[in-house]
Amino acid sequence: MPLSKRVRFEVFKRDAFTCQYCGRKTPDVTLHVDHIHPRAEGGTDDFENLLTACSECNLGKGARTLDSRTEFGDMIGRAESIREREEQIRAYHAAQDEAAERRRQDFTEVYDYWFELYREESMSRYHIMADSALRRYVEALGVEDVKEAMDIAFHKYSWPCNNAVKYCYGVLRRKLARREGRIVSCGVCGKDVELAQDQDPTREWRHAGCEES
Repeated sequence: MPLSKRVRFEVFKRDAFTCQYCGRKTPDVTLHVDHIHPRAEGGTDDFENLLTACSECNLGKGARTLDSRTEFGDMIGRAESIREREEQIRAYHAAQDEAAERRRQDFTEVYDYWFELYREESMSRYHIMADSALRRYVEALGVEDVKEAMDIAFHKYSWPCNNAVKYCYGVLRRKLARREGRIVSCGVCGKDVELAQDQDPTREWRHAGCEES
């Protein structure tokens, strides 16, 4: 039984409309849903057994002659392929719009939360996080982690001020560093050391003060 259109597009959305074999994506290629464990060998249609593949990777087009009887080899197949590709492009743009709207809602939620914490309707631009920075942290950490950082900053500075914003940035930076595995233990005192993006977390690190002692 063929997969429903809804299931196919849910797989495409999960895989960001990108072929999991070669990395090409809509609208440059036509996408198929492939079975990780083939149906012929007992594979199921479970979501976890499905992945996105471009038509060439899925059908092995590169190993066949162009005049072979594939979906690309006759007029009907070509028409069906064009229709499928158009549907995928529309779905891709719809998914992009949905993701953009979700990002907008997430940003608005955390932005408003800062004002709710301080019970203010407006603030100086020095007392709120920059839009671009806030968007980056929401994207990287998610709404709840950003709100938690705001809570921590609020408990440290219970009035609107630039120090509260700086403190919140610090909490968020450490959260991100920890998520990326850039928080390691000092080889001397055992406390946290935050590494830069290009520093190797597998070697031993020490605080500057511990190095001198």
